Amino acid sequence: ICYVHSPMRYIWDHYAWYSGLLGRVGRMYFSRLAHRLRIWDVTTAARVDHFVANSNFVAQRIRRFYHRDADVVHPPVDLDAFQLPEEACKRDSYLFVSQLVPYKRADLVIEAFRGTDQSLLVVGDGSQRATLERNLPPNVRLLGKVPGEELPALYQNARALIFPAEEDFGIVPVEAMACGTPVLAYGRGGARDSIIDGQTGYFFDDQSPEAIRDAIERFEKNKTQFDPEKISEHASKFGAERFRREFAAIVEQVMSRQSV
Repeated sequence: ICYVHSPMRYIWDHYAWYSGLLGRVGRMYFSRLAHRLRIWDVTTAARVDHFVANSNFVAQRIRRFYHRDADVVHPPVDLDAFQLPEEACKRDSYLFVSQLVPYKRADLVIEAFRGTDQSLLVVGDGSQRATLERNLPPNVRLLGKVPGEELPALYQNARALIFPAEEDFGIVPVEAMACGTPVLAYGRGGARDSIIDGQTGYFFDDQSPEAIRDAIERFEKNKTQFDPEKISEHASKFGAERFRREFAAIVEQVMSRQSV
């Protein structure tokens, strides 16, 4: 039984992007290496009896690359650490939480806030940080990597979380929703499994500053319709006990078939 968070991105659907980061010699070498890795990956996948994916998005990728079906069991989120605030919060600033690497698209979020009257807090560190800091709008603050115990308060005090990446599942949106915070997310990838459009947040259809600004404007016009308690209740469906129960049921089912 194989629980898959993602088939290897750099040899499958993100191959062109990773290859584009290399020079001419690097691309030649990477092309040969990726070809061999694809053969090895498909051969290895053929030895798996049963696939379990962490989202419907990953299940589709397993079907596309391995030609196999997969059950879906969403990963566990530490709901004991992320909860509704005991008292109402001001929720002044928007929030972005991620590693600062290119595919997470922090650059789009920062650009979306340039020239607006809304503020943004960026949590995280990574290879893009120095580049992002060079031309930072005055209404955007880079907090860097924060201690884990400080993260729940940042979620609880956020107006909404901005989530612009195409992720395999995405733990961060569920952490934010567990704190009662709506999520404005790119409408592709694993976020489709955790966010309910119009109830726990909004989707935007394009990875661009304009699309993010449109989602923010839509949220500002309708923010009173989002109930923190209902958002947190929805997030409670992604806890660790639920994961253990669903995964154990699949293991029992597969093992019972093997013993026949």
